[in-house]
Amino acid sequence: MNKKPSRAPASVARIVTVTFSKVEDVPPLQGADITATENYWHAIKTLRDGYGAQPRPHMRHYLTHMFAEGFLIDRARIIEMMPDIEAQMKTFSTDGQ
Repeated sequence: MNKKPSRAPASVARIVTVTFSKVEDVPPLQGADITATENYWHAIKTLRDGYGAQPRPHMRHYLTHMFAEGFLIDRARIIEMMPDIEAQMKTFSTDGQ
């Protein structure tokens, strides 16, 4: 198989490898990755322990010092929302506009 050469200049970073690791093992995660991970862990804890579940220290700091809002909805609420979502989807054109 004949590969086409990259058109990116040599000064542009290229993806060389992709690695999957535990979050704890990769400290230089970007802020968005950390925020997403903390949100995920807090959602799991909330589902397990209820809405009184306290966030981990990093998430607590984020919620205290950043403008952020989040919510968690269960299956019953999703089902309740479906008629409104379906009605809104009918207002979009086929290209999503």
